[in-house]
Amino acid sequence: MEDLSKLKDLSELETEAKEVLDIINDQILEEDDPTLVKCESSSIGDGCGQALEITDLVYIQTHYYVPPNDSEEGDYWSAGEGRFICSSCGCINRLYNRPSIEGRKKLFKSVKNEYKA
Repeated sequence: MEDLSKLKDLSELETEAKEVLDIINDQILEEDDPTLVKCESSSIGDGCGQALEITDLVYIQTHYYVPPNDSEEGDYWSAGEGRFICSSCGCINRLYNRPSIEGRKKLFKSVKNEYKA
């Protein structure tokens, strides 16, 4: 029984290690060639994993409305996360956890601002 438990632990560690390696490989790809970005899975959808030319994609900058509060501050729009839609599979890719891509916003084909109240 103890051996079975050890095998299960090793299997879980192997799965976690593979996930970490995938993330590292994606980061290496995106850092080695600043014109490529990878479509990845997220809470929004399952990405296809394809490396895409950043110059062919539209950067979507989200903005959220912040109503006035009791202090002297009035209402305003706050910048949210950046996103892009994969041209291959249509998956929405969130960029909040990918600062190397956020920093390349100017390389995208265009920037689209989305405002959500």
